[in-house]
Amino acid sequence: MAVNMDDLLNLVGDIIEVDPSRIGLRLDRDEVPGWDSLAHLRIITAFEAQYGVRLSMDQIAEIRTVEQLSRTLGEA
Repeated sequence: MAVNMDDLLNLVGDIIEVDPSRIGLRLDRDEVPGWDSLAHLRIITAFEAQYGVRLSMDQIAEIRTVEQLSRTLGEA
């Protein structure tokens, strides 16, 4: 399934209340203001709901960037 990266950046930005232009596709979550462990779970939950997938705990733990999040659709 193809992911619109702008939509994905907006999803993450909405959850962590950061302008999506400040997130970037490859910026590590530790470098994104507000992307802490609780926000990470909220992002995953919203992602799963929006794309109708279930991610494994290993996948969830490995996701560190928006780009990695988008790649999980091919693995889900």
